[in-house]
Amino acid sequence: MLKLSKYCIASEPFGDFASGDTKHVLLSGRTGEIRVIGAQGWDLLSAPDFSGNDLPGDLRYELMSIEALVPEQEDELTVILDRNRAAQEDTGQFYLVIQPTASCQLGCGYCGQAHTSQKLDDLDTDRLVTMVSEKLETGRFEHFQVGWFGAEPLNALSKIYELSVAFEKAAAKAGCSYGAKVVTNGMKLTVPTALKLAREAGVRLVEITLDGDREFHDKRRFTKKNQPSFDRIYGNLLKVATHPDIDFQINIRANVDEHNVEGVFALIDRLASDGLQERIRFYTAPVHSWGNDAHLQAVELARYAKWELNCLAYLVNRGFRSGLVPNRKNVVCMAAMKNGLLVDAYGEAFDCTEVSYVPAYGSDNTYKIGTLAEGIDANKRKIFSEYLGNVKSGELPCASCEILPICGGSCPKQWNEGLTPCPPTKLNIRGRLLLHYCASKIREEIPA
Repeated sequence: MLKLSKYCIASEPFGDFASGDTKHVLLSGRTGEIRVIGAQGWDLLSAPDFSGNDLPGDLRYELMSIEALVPEQEDELTVILDRNRAAQEDTGQFYLVIQPTASCQLGCGYCGQAHTSQKLDDLDTDRLVTMVSEKLETGRFEHFQVGWFGAEPLNALSKIYELSVAFEKAAAKAGCSYGAKVVTNGMKLTVPTALKLAREAGVRLVEITLDGDREFHDKRRFTKKNQPSFDRIYGNLLKVATHPDIDFQINIRANVDEHNVEGVFALIDRLASDGLQERIRFYTAPVHSWGNDAHLQAVELARYAKWELNCLAYLVNRGFRSGLVPNRKNVVCMAAMKNGLLVDAYGEAFDCTEVSYVPAYGSDNTYKIGTLAEGIDANKRKIFSEYLGNVKSGELPCASCEILPICGGSCPKQWNEGLTPCPPTKLNIRGRLLLHYCASKIREEIPA
């Protein structure tokens, strides 16, 4: 006997003008696979007395293959959590985030970090290289991924280049591949810097934050001397994105709250007018707590979910290829990775990117799990790593949520701090499915 997976989500019905049939877009959250099914088939699937025998054989086998249909007695929550736990234990990847400096030119109001001129010193640099080499030499990893993060990592370019040479050498010696990404405010991302990052630091992805068009961005992401930053950042972006010898992926992120929600579409228009649709990936994220009260300025979730859907539709209309339907998420974030680590400019270690340099967590940071000098305390990693058990026990509401497989449980840190980090996808996933279908049809009809 079979049952419809509780993680199978169907869009609202829509009319297919070509065939005249009524259909649904179907997402199997367990695998991330998407299918289109006729209304009659969906009615059979969603009937209270459904057993699987009423479906045509080819449809039944197809739905079984994507795990939209599962054994009737299967405990689906346990299956999902077991898979996630296994993925967290062994990803085949060592993911190291490095904050080479604690400095940043900007004074963004929603940032919870305290910035200083501190840079990773030579002694901790040597310790970091030794730690990486020893870890890679165990032979357990197929890939070594580095994320350069801030404060503003490009304020320590010489340290990035120095460490990149050592890391690439260590990876080659261990027989694993190497890659890097940079999250930057964009102030120092000039063409010469971008070329050197790609050629000498193995950078394959760069992410830049723009919080709307100039009018909105400059009210939020100004320099510490209270000067605007948009023109400089956007000028750098445009030169780098259109340079023929720079091919790393570029993501543009807009942090959205009540103060700039009206300014995002104008930024999309600017990016489109400059012909960047095929060159960049654009996405938005609601502003959240970073050890501060930034989340109090957030757009209310239901309104944000509706706005986000309109934003995604606008991106499609303007020719961007945005992620419309989330993929299966076995590992929610670095905090859940057994082999994920962040090291800051003071040589302190964490398993989350949103806790270092944050005064709210105390002078001896609550979330610190060790130092390069003294090593890592494995017991302190359990603050985040055991959150799947909290999902299983029902302590977190994720246990009954239909998007758990594609959300992963959201942010363990925010749950730990008593906040509710449910993503807008929870409220707009059905609209996203329809938009995904429409976007795929648009692309099919546009001649190459």
